[in-house]
Amino acid sequence: MQQIAVTVFCGMVSPRLDTADEIWLYKIDNKTAHCYATHEVESEHPVLMAEFLKQKEMDAIICGGCPRYYLQVLLCFGFTVFPGLEGTPDQVIKRYISGSFPAPLEIEQITGCRCHQGRKQHRGNKKK
Repeated sequence: MQQIAVTVFCGMVSPRLDTADEIWLYKIDNKTAHCYATHEVESEHPVLMAEFLKQKEMDAIICGGCPRYYLQVLLCFGFTVFPGLEGTPDQVIKRYISGSFPAPLEIEQITGCRCHQGRKQHRGNKKK
């Protein structure tokens, strides 16, 4: 079973993650999805949002646009992030289930950092 959070503004996928007024939580099992909870966004701070979603055991996040800092935080928390989507939450979840979804973002696409691929430090590897 997968659990996916969709950021929502006025009943649609939020145009930017940081403008969401709600987060709808879905469970997907055997290609069947149901929204089991909705939560008002209490804080726009990305770390607090990521901690909330971790506590709810979300696997992935679907949103519209997403500021770089939010993406970095969410990816570093281990979420799969699908930005750039439009429509109602139910429409995008149906697209996800059908397999007609864009590839999720990887941390290297956002930061250029390869620390999540085996390197343990953010310092450069300059050879002398």
